[in-house]
Amino acid sequence: VAFRMVPFFSGSMLYERSRYFHPLLFTLLLLHVLLDSLYPGALFLCDFAISLLLVVELMRMELPIPSKEPLLWSLHLALFWLPLAFFVGAIVEFFEAWFSYHSFRLPLHMLLLGYLTTLLIAFGTRVTLGHGGAVLRVDGCGRFIFYFTQFVLLARVLYSLTEASSPLL
Repeated sequence: VAFRMVPFFSGSMLYERSRYFHPLLFTLLLLHVLLDSLYPGALFLCDFAISLLLVVELMRMELPIPSKEPLLWSLHLALFWLPLAFFVGAIVEFFEAWFSYHSFRLPLHMLLLGYLTTLLIAFGTRVTLGHGGAVLRVDGCGRFIFYFTQFVLLARVLYSLTEASSPLL
């Protein structure tokens, strides 16, 4: 839904999703699930491929970045958290499998807080304003919720990095 609606809201009318995007993404996600049970040491390769696929698709969108409208900016940022979460996931899974590094579920939090929650806040604001007939401008409360979510996410990332680098007692 996000890969269809965000370009539409952003005015990127020329974007047409690659016909291989969904089948390839589904295959890679299925491979991720299979590798998790069969050979977890290779999970990082799958997540790295997913992050590359998402980056290529985001580049094809030609989103108007930077956007002066906070609502569009939050939608774009949500989309960029998705490949970043898979990329960090690939790095973390590599270090977890080969060096016994513990990330405290950092990629999962990046995916849920960074991508999903940011996207829900932005879509919720867009739908509320759009269906209410109001001008599509984010008010102070909406901006606070958006910035607070990003703050919590960055604090979570710093916590994982700090705890992972401290020696185990």
